[in-house]
Amino acid sequence: MKLTAILFTVVISSGAIAQSGTCRPGALPAITYSREAVFPKDLSLNRPEDGKALPDGRIIVADQQTGLRLLNAEGSSRPFGNLAKAGFTNSAQVVAAPNGVFLENDGRHLLVSDIYRGVIYRVDSKSETAEKIYEHASGVNTAIRDRRGNIWFSQSAENPKPNGHETLYAAIDRAMPTGKLFFLPMNGDKAADKAVEAAAGLYFANGIALSPDQNTLYAAETMANRVLSFKVDLDTGKLSGRNVAAQVMTPDNLDVDQAGNIWVVSPITNSVFAVESTCGAVQRVFHAPSETNSLTSQKWA
Repeated sequence: MKLTAILFTVVISSGAIAQSGTCRPGALPAITYSREAVFPKDLSLNRPEDGKALPDGRIIVADQQTGLRLLNAEGSSRPFGNLAKAGFTNSAQVVAAPNGVFLENDGRHLLVSDIYRGVIYRVDSKSETAEKIYEHASGVNTAIRDRRGNIWFSQSAENPKPNGHETLYAAIDRAMPTGKLFFLPMNGDKAADKAVEAAAGLYFANGIALSPDQNTLYAAETMANRVLSFKVDLDTGKLSGRNVAAQVMTPDNLDVDQAGNIWVVSPITNSVFAVESTCGAVQRVFHAPSETNSLTSQKWA
């Protein structure tokens, strides 16, 4: 059975938002969508877990069958980045799942991580060429690069190959503290032979993001319904001062804007939440639940 998924065109307004605490009323936008704005029109995406908009307006998303896909303005999509030449494959014999997509500071290169196979790819968005830069023992959920050029990545669970897809979901069926965060030193564009464990004991480590000053790293802990924060030492690759930054149901992908607000996707509720930077209030800025989402979130709560 072919799996398909869709994106929606969203409209941002400056109206008031429902929020769990008042810091700066109306400071964050409300996001709505139209069901008529299904995108891409041909439903050609397969598990589009993450994606990025490039500076030239192109939108690149993860795709389980081809690795990456480019979304065109007219509503279609096509394979992007030629990950197959870098070793990516997805078949009955080798099950892969591109997951996190991160745009580097140069606005050109993308990091793509495979949550089943543990591979991190680096993709040149101009030449559409890719290379495998690192392979981890377990799956890699999300990989990001700091201003020094080094990489931080999350391991959701202990799910080594060849059956990484099976053991990954075991950590969702029953919460296990096998999630970890890692630091991967880079020498230019060449990765070190082995990543260094920076934090352990997380209940399904998921999306990660750095604060604008890069003194704080945020990590979604999906099975604990919370977003964690750590103090970052970019020189040593060490994390300290673990703290709960926010309580959000099933946090997944994260991003941090220039004002320091944390944007959190919740797949169980089909919502986007924002954690207000001045006092940490959690605001729901987008909500589009299906009937299944509503039933599942009630059971989860």
